[in-house]
Amino acid sequence: MNIWVAIASNGTQHLGGDYLANYRAQGGSEVGRDQSVEGDIIQLNGPDGRYYYEGMHTAVVVSHTPGSNDFVVVDSNWNWHETVSKHEWNPYASAAAHGLSVHIWRMGSADSPPTAPVAPPEPSGPGTPRGNPNPPGEALWRIRNLASPGPPDAEYSFGGHASIPIVGDWTGSGVDTLGVFTQEADGDRWQLRTEPGPGPAQIEFRYGGPTDLPVVGDWNGSGKDGIGVFTPGTALWRLRNTPTPGDPEIQYQYGGSTDLPVVGNWVGGTADATGVFTPGTALWRLRNTASPGNPEVEYQYGGPTDLPVVGDWAGLGKDATGVFTPGTAIWRLRNSATPGDPELEYQYGGPYDEPVVGDWGGSHRDGIGVFTPPH
Repeated sequence: MNIWVAIASNGTQHLGGDYLANYRAQGGSEVGRDQSVEGDIIQLNGPDGRYYYEGMHTAVVVSHTPGSNDFVVVDSNWNWHETVSKHEWNPYASAAAHGLSVHIWRMGSADSPPTAPVAPPEPSGPGTPRGNPNPPGEALWRIRNLASPGPPDAEYSFGGHASIPIVGDWTGSGVDTLGVFTQEADGDRWQLRTEPGPGPAQIEFRYGGPTDLPVVGDWNGSGKDGIGVFTPGTALWRLRNTPTPGDPEIQYQYGGSTDLPVVGNWVGGTADATGVFTPGTALWRLRNTASPGNPEVEYQYGGPTDLPVVGDWAGLGKDATGVFTPGTAIWRLRNSATPGDPELEYQYGGPYDEPVVGDWGGSHRDGIGVFTPPH
C-alpha cells in the first residue's frame, strides 16, 4: 500500500508508519471527491465511525474526472499491481449498498493543507521514454530487441485502463507477440495478438477468476505457449496447454499467500517451469517443472520494492532472472537463475511503466520493454 501511494502520486504522498491505523493519525487530510488526485486513498468506513472493519475496501486513486463518482483505482488487497485489480470503481455505490460511508485521504503533514502533486523529474538516459504520449484510453508498449538501454525499436498501442500486459508465442513462430489480461467478475478476459505489431486482438476468450493473475508458458514442450492463472492468497496454479478457454489441464498449489508467480525454462529443456517471487524479501523459489513440490532452486535477489523479470538475455537457451524497480525503471539482470551481482544494469522506462520481456524478433534471445497504462 505504501509503495503504491508513492508511485501513483509521483512520489508526493507517503503513508509513513503502519497504514492499518487511523489515516488522520498518520498525518492524512480528508479531501472531497472533486479535489482527489493520484495517490489519494479511498476508504469505506463502518456505520459506527470505525476506520477499519472486517471486509473494508480501500483503494489508491489512479485517476478521477471531477463531477463523477467513478474512479480508476488500484485495489489494495495485495502488494503489487500484478496482484491487484486496477479498475474503474464507484465507491459511493459500494458504500450505499453496504451502509458505509466514503472518505478520501491525502497523506502528508497534518499541519499543511493538501496540495496538488508536482511530478518529479522523470528518469533520464539514452532512449528514456518520456512524458505520457499514449493515445487517450490506450496503453503504450515500447520494446527493445535486446536487454539493453537505448531508444525503443518499436512502439505500439494495445490495451486499456485495467489491462495487465502479457507476452507469448501463441503460434510456435519463435516470435513473441503482445497480449493483455483484464480481471473481470464474470471471467478474466484474454486478448492476444498472433502477429507482431499493433492491431485488434486475434484471439479473445475468458479464463480465470476475478482475483487471478495471468501466467504464460510452454507447459508441454510443444514449442507454443499456453496460458494459465495463479490465484493470490491460495497460490493455486491452473494451466492450459493452449491459449483457449476450458478446464485446467494442469492444476496444483505452489507458493505462499503473498507470492507473485514467475515462469521460465531454468534448465534448458523444452518445457517451461514455474516458481514464485516474494515481494519485500525478494526470495525466489523455483521448480524445474510446472508441478508442485519443494523448491529446486531458492535464493534472494532484488530489493524490497522490486518486481521480478525473467528472460534469456544472452541467448543461452535457458532463462535467467532479474528485477525491475518501479518508479526509477532500473533493470538489474543476471544471466542465470542464481544470486549474485547484476550482470546487466541500466535504466529503461518511465515512472508509470511496467516491465515486459519477449523475443520480439525471433533471435532466440529476449529483449525488454515497458508497458505504460493509460492515465
